[in-house]
Amino acid sequence: MRFTAGGAPVYELKTKAPVISNVTHRWSSGGAEAFPGADGWTIITGGPMRGYRGGELQWTYDSRWPSLHASHEAPQRAQFPGELVGTTRLLGHPVHPSAGEAGEVWAINGNPGVIHLLTSDGFFVGTLGRDRFQGKPWPITETRGADLSEVWFFDEHFWPTINQGSDGQIHLLIGKHHNSIVRIDGLESVRRLPVVALEVTAEQLAAAESWRIAAEQRRQRTNGRQTLTVTLRDQPPVIDGDLVEWDSKRFVSIYRDKIGGREVAITGALAVHGDRLFVAVRSFDDDLLNNTGDTPTMLFKTGGAIDLMLGVDGNQRLLVTRQQGRAVAMRYRQRVVGTPDDQRVPFSSPTRTVWFDRVDDVSGVVTLAGGKGSYELSIPLATLGLTASDDARIAGDLGVLRGAQGATIQRLYWHNKATSITADVPSEAMLTPALWGELVFAR
Repeated sequence: MRFTAGGAPVYELKTKAPVISNVTHRWSSGGAEAFPGADGWTIITGGPMRGYRGGELQWTYDSRWPSLHASHEAPQRAQFPGELVGTTRLLGHPVHPSAGEAGEVWAINGNPGVIHLLTSDGFFVGTLGRDRFQGKPWPITETRGADLSEVWFFDEHFWPTINQGSDGQIHLLIGKHHNSIVRIDGLESVRRLPVVALEVTAEQLAAAESWRIAAEQRRQRTNGRQTLTVTLRDQPPVIDGDLVEWDSKRFVSIYRDKIGGREVAITGALAVHGDRLFVAVRSFDDDLLNNTGDTPTMLFKTGGAIDLMLGVDGNQRLLVTRQQGRAVAMRYRQRVVGTPDDQRVPFSSPTRTVWFDRVDDVSGVVTLAGGKGSYELSIPLATLGLTASDDARIAGDLGVLRGAQGATIQRLYWHNKATSITADVPSEAMLTPALWGELVFAR
């Protein structure tokens, strides 16, 4: 780096090497910062918090409501120890307790009036201050040496800083209606739990899977099995991504939430005309179909897609996405009579394997159009082994996969809500028709 005659810095970028590349970073009203840590760590705040070393993602820490505006839709108090609520700004450079096993510690503000402490290698250390429901008011008369561990720091308390002196002591410069220096004690007593081997058996995983399905079945029994009307149309919709031709009353909700203070939604609809099935999806996510598709049979692991489940022809799944401007569609069939064992397709993890009799590329018969959150596609009924007649009923589900950085980060469906797992290939591949809704063909 050099300086101009006027004192402005000039950075020689050609001599610099990137620390991280291909990182998707969602900017927000606070909580979207990056900083270097010790031992080669680079930390990126936001949702989730992320730690990189050697150019690779090493850890994440969940933060569902990063930023000021997102905190307005969040619980005003943590629901469990270690939950981050409304993270906004870093408090400064990391600090290094003079004793103990915490290692490097960094601090980030929480908009409801607390400060969160984490280590550079991704562990939650603790919270400074209390929220408005648990905390005591700031003392009117400040006394040197007073215990302030139960005090509320006020919401929208934007500019505290954390500092470490040459003597190793760590202090906060803090206050919304005052300016105070507060010493932080106790970080020297942090101890790390020993590394232990945790054995998880195949039987335990099977029991957990059964519990997950049973819990979703209980939820569905309480709410009742839902139906999605597959409209039998007199005229086909034009596959151009413009959903104006679709009956808005027949869209079903796939996902609803509040992000960054605004309501977001993903909805979908199905229709039939002649010998083709039509699918429409409306999403707040402009890049919904962002999928690397590195391995075609694993489209459900590498990004976004439209996902249709059908209880016909041995139970099946149709995944449709886009690569380099063209439609990519894969049809997964669980059971096909007469399939030789050596032709079946496995989806495996270290603990189990889910088998499909056939996985076929049907891209050549799929028409896909759209963008900026609105998508339409069509596929021949015969390709799916599907017949459509008035008042016909089959099991099925309609959903989407959302992706980021070449990975699937959410699995969202109209009927089956037990789909939060995104880190286990068999769980993401398997079909669970017991949790699907009912598709009713009608005009």
